Amino acid sequence: MSITRRNVSRWLLVSVSLIASVACGQLFSGETIDIAKDKKGIGFDDLRYSPWLHRVLVPAGRTGTIVLIDPANHHTSSITGLSTEESYGGGHGEGTTSVDEGEGALYATDRTSKEVVIIDPAARRVTSRAALGGSPDYVRYVGPTHELWVTQPDAEQIEIFSISPRLAHVAYIRAPGGPESLVIDGPAGRAYTHLWSGTSVVIDIKSRSIIARWPNQCKGSRGIAYTFYSPLAPRGRRWFSTLHTTEQCLSRRRPATASTSLITILRDAISIFLAPEAQR
Repeated sequence: MSITRRNVSRWLLVSVSLIASVACGQLFSGETIDIAKDKKGIGFDDLRYSPWLHRVLVPAGRTGTIVLIDPANHHTSSITGLSTEESYGGGHGEGTTSVDEGEGALYATDRTSKEVVIIDPAARRVTSRAALGGSPDYVRYVGPTHELWVTQPDAEQIEIFSISPRLAHVAYIRAPGGPESLVIDGPAGRAYTHLWSGTSVVIDIKSRSIIARWPNQCKGSRGIAYTFYSPLAPRGRRWFSTLHTTEQCLSRRRPATASTSLITILRDAISIFLAPEAQR
């Protein structure tokens, strides 16, 4: 199927609706939420739900805003201060495209200025900026080390920043052939990412080193998600993650860490669903 701007916009609106509906436990009846008020299109990449703010976090690309959606009533609010572009040229190489939360702040990437920023969500403003060593993709907060990790696929690396006492570069992790996407398992001290060559890698957070490589049966690995899985939870209340790649392949991994988890790789977006029973 050919991808047109109209198709992209339609699927992105559906994605936002589905994530928000999961958060509030009900489906929308054909409702859409406008993110770009000028209707010129946005290159979405990374959408998150914040349990702390009770909001869906939408890095809105060329608009230079982080849009917060209240899943209870679908109202939106915006945080400005990132790079803007007047027109949409397709793809997601403009403005802010990734966001995360931690320690009372939001963290976002800016592809246009090649920066990572810290945002005060109460004041709704950018409070700190730092230049990146390469073009950014994902940003993730790493709780155990109070750091930000920013993937930079063009440079085949993950750049690490401290956030206290100030936002500052501290290290790189080399990831030849990647990295694509990033998810953090803080309690287990592990991070997970993909390489393009059908491989997922495990990174030890403390040593900042790759400690395992898993074949994932996918020639073009894309999104990744991690959800804690407890075998002690009542049946019908066990959560799994679905991870997506463009190859429509399926791969499941149970990391050998202190946490028990299930990773599933499928197609180019991320969804979390409630399974009636755990897979053993």
